[in-house]
Amino acid sequence: MIYLILSVICGALFSVVFKICQEHDVNTQQVILFNYVTAAIVNMAPVAFSITISGDTQLGDYLLPIESYCLSALQGLFFVLGFTVMNISTWRNGVALTTISARASLILPVILSWLILSQSMPSWLSVILIVISMALLILPNEQQACSSSTYTTSGKTHKRKAAIALVGVFFFYGIADFSMKLVQQSVASTFDDAQLISYKLTALTALIFIMASIISLITCVFSGCFKTNPVNWRSILGGIILGAINLGCTSGMVRALNEMSTSLFYPLYNIGIVLIATIVGASFFKEKIKWLQLIGVVMAIVAIALFFI
Repeated sequence: MIYLILSVICGALFSVVFKICQEHDVNTQQVILFNYVTAAIVNMAPVAFSITISGDTQLGDYLLPIESYCLSALQGLFFVLGFTVMNISTWRNGVALTTISARASLILPVILSWLILSQSMPSWLSVILIVISMALLILPNEQQACSSSTYTTSGKTHKRKAAIALVGVFFFYGIADFSMKLVQQSVASTFDDAQLISYKLTALTALIFIMASIISLITCVFSGCFKTNPVNWRSILGGIILGAINLGCTSGMVRALNEMSTSLFYPLYNIGIVLIATIVGASFFKEKIKWLQLIGVVMAIVAIALFFI
């Protein structure tokens, strides 16, 4: 349960960090890069210490099956894409709606786990309610989430892109959550010893962050963000903070999924984040949600709760 609580708290802070960085003109593309570098270093540090200094473990304890390396590269790509669309959506839609869209995506890993991994059948009433709630959430929002010239467009174009951003968050986070289950299962299904699985999951988390760091670096280089926005202490600090949150969330998810079924973990995980993000968005960022969107929020929460029935 402690891993579930850790992942919920950290998961609710992702869009909050992006919102704060945007309000202070911090380059979020660099923040995403430094976040993964930070998470990779912090995750690898105890592994290196355990092998080279304490001698408690051997390098072989952390070696992974070949398929885990391929899945980790894919997971790293989904992580970067997920953060990128979340950054855009937070800018255009605010913290609450973006986070709710990310959490409503729970239907994707649940349905895919049912179809591919033969896990529990999802509540189809929940699926229908979440689809309806997503339709309500992406209704044109009169609130301009950001006034920066970077995203200055006509009102109609802004609303269309805001809706696309919400759908993008829904899709990429749902696929990333399912691929996380595949990555975790590639280890858990191969080994029987609990302690050895713990070592492998630590190595797995580090590998995912390394892959995401490489992909983020390539993205930054080809987009030219280092030339237009020289690295400064604010982007590094933002990356370190986001990296610590990301590490807590990912580590908690990997270990919680090893202890809980997908159909139980994701409803608890998502409903907790929805509630926290909605409160934070309204209380600290003064975000206003249209009444139809509020109905969508309530429907999303009800749909998630119905997964328990």
